[in-house]
Amino acid sequence: MTAESDAQAMLCYAAKLIDECRLGGLGGGLGGSSSSDFNERYLALFGVVTTGDFQDRIKAAARGMRSNYANLVSKSTCRALMDPVLLNYARAVGYPETSSEAILRRLAQRFALAESGGVQTVKYRNFSLGTITAGGSNAGSGVIRRLDYDEWGYRIEATSIEAKSMECISDQNTNRGTKGKEVFRFKGANPAMDAILADASTGTPAPGSGIDTTLTGQVADDGIVQNPSFSRYTTATVPAAASAPVAPTDISNWDVYVGGVIDTFTNLLMDVDTFYRASGRGDTTPTSLHNNAVQTFKIVQSLQNFNQTLDWTKPYQGQVAVYRAGSSTGNVTFRVGAVEVTATLASMNNAAWNILSLDSFTTTDRKKMWPRNMAEQNATIEVELDSLGSGGSVYIDDICVHPMVQIDSLWYSAIGGATPWLIKDTFSWTDALAASDSVLQRVLAYIYELTLPNASVATAGLTDL
Repeated sequence: MTAESDAQAMLCYAAKLIDECRLGGLGGGLGGSSSSDFNERYLALFGVVTTGDFQDRIKAAARGMRSNYANLVSKSTCRALMDPVLLNYARAVGYPETSSEAILRRLAQRFALAESGGVQTVKYRNFSLGTITAGGSNAGSGVIRRLDYDEWGYRIEATSIEAKSMECISDQNTNRGTKGKEVFRFKGANPAMDAILADASTGTPAPGSGIDTTLTGQVADDGIVQNPSFSRYTTATVPAAASAPVAPTDISNWDVYVGGVIDTFTNLLMDVDTFYRASGRGDTTPTSLHNNAVQTFKIVQSLQNFNQTLDWTKPYQGQVAVYRAGSSTGNVTFRVGAVEVTATLASMNNAAWNILSLDSFTTTDRKKMWPRNMAEQNATIEVELDSLGSGGSVYIDDICVHPMVQIDSLWYSAIGGATPWLIKDTFSWTDALAASDSVLQRVLAYIYELTLPNASVATAGLTDL
């Protein structure tokens, strides 16, 4: 049986062989040190072969050479080499998986959790992901959230190096759209003409993914939270617009704690005038929960009680809208299972809605957005306030917890704001390399759109050749 050290050496050598072929190396025999050089020679040849009796034969032969080279570095050819290398690695460490994608996922766990005696990493690709920027004339106030970390806390490095854009193509007034569930066209740059340029990270012209898909806005009712905007409740009198808010005697799907005592509603009010947004099409009377004077307050919803489960293969975005009134002080905490985020009310804008989001985790802590790291016995969704301060009050609304959508290896959510998006609202950004690329990680990303745990320096046995 192959030793793991030998299996790692095979992996690195196979990646180097593929990389040299793809960059036009082959001992310099294909016209330069990169595939862009080969492309330039090819185009230059066509530029001068414009006359003569044999120009058709010259062009046909050149096209044939290009076709053969493109096939040499195609995903299918590269995979034909890498698949048995990964199968050999799996056999060496006793894994039963037979698909390369499954093996890579097992190896990611093995490296991250030190199952082979220590944490192992490959050299990172050193991405510089652009800031997702809203168009200057956007009507809507929502945001696009992106997750680029895996469940182990390592950056996902299989996305395309290119400019991307989003444009709203369906809103509440157009193309049978729904308020809060606006549809965006999500586009990458134009794809390369063939595999020669498909991963020429610094080549000219720069290749693109060719992605052209859609991303739909999400409202609270799309997620796993029941009664996310408190629109279902029991009161002695039905609240009316422009009238005094009324006290509830029950809020459907939620356990309410005031001063640590369950099912207590003292100084809590249902408000139909101050709310963040409707939770969905059926939310005809949007409502918020107003904490008028309670110093300690918590609302709790059990996932098990409502037969809700998390899909462990996807990360989850979560947020709660908080309206700070009366210069409130204290801390507000949002929990999803074992994961929580906390913000001080003093840091929030006063007399305005503020968003407390799981997206506020930084760098490697963003692994907490994956269900593996949310797991606990009897998991709940909670919003808790530890104090208000003198004269303060807080409104709670729009508790969203929903799976993100994978596009080009990263994970995205389009979450509308208090003002809905309209058609032609846009977002744009550019993802680039901050410095030189890696070899092994780039090859795995090219073939499988998967990557391994990574760092600026690879561990011994996994270094680029």
